[in-house]
Amino acid sequence: MKRLELEKRSAMADALVAATAARAGVTSTLVAVGGYGRREFFPFSDVDLVLLAEAVPPPETERKATGEFIRDLWDAGLRASQSVRTAAECCAVQEGNLELTISLLDSRFVSGDRARYAALEKRFEKFLAGERANVVRHLCAMTRGRHRRHGGTIYILEPDVKEHPGGLRDLHTLRWMRRLGVRVEESLEAEEEFLFSVRLFLHGRSGRDNNLLSFEAQEAIAADPAAWMREYYRNARAVFRAVVRALRQAEEEGAGLLAQFRERRGRLSNAEFTVLRE
Repeated sequence: MKRLELEKRSAMADALVAATAARAGVTSTLVAVGGYGRREFFPFSDVDLVLLAEAVPPPETERKATGEFIRDLWDAGLRASQSVRTAAECCAVQEGNLELTISLLDSRFVSGDRARYAALEKRFEKFLAGERANVVRHLCAMTRGRHRRHGGTIYILEPDVKEHPGGLRDLHTLRWMRRLGVRVEESLEAEEEFLFSVRLFLHGRSGRDNNLLSFEAQEAIAADPAAWMREYYRNARAVFRAVVRALRQAEEEGAGLLAQFRERRGRLSNAEFTVLRE
């Protein structure tokens, strides 16, 4: 299975990242996030990391160690995408930018102080409990916007298997929805396996993080490109329909919660004063 292949690749990256950090003298706790955190580590994906520190900015010695660590990863062939954060920063609403929160939905420990990571996990769960509705609303808006930018259809002649409707990003959205407590019934394991195989093929063919299923790539991936693209659209359609259903479910839940909130506020009215429009 392609998932097992990606998980093995992630485990190998973990070992290299941990050894490189130790050699450089990094004291921050290394937390995998994003695709790397999901253990979906494709050949030319970024190594998405949060360096969990006690304070930001860290001491000069830690900054030097981190710089050496990142350079050594690049020299080893791993492209790092990192940010240095405290637990408090990880568990705070970033106005207009909840991407950090969403990336932490896939977080896992790689190396460093396990107790520091455990404390982050506990604090992050409390944060999510209070901000769940806000995060879900942002995720819905972000997904709707991405769909609109790409025409709101799976029938794109040269689709991007990661970002276009029905692609891997929609599968990620379903995963995040589940994590946030939205009911998602579909498992879509076969569709996930199919899309994994396509992205692995594209990376191997181009030798870089290329996710565009161009006409040339379609001809290279199958003897009968037209028949194969019908199979691609069948898989993409199942994923797209599932994410649209999940979005509707989340938005309906959000609307219901808002109505309940407004009703409770309305009950503040009495004989002496009236609450209007909150």
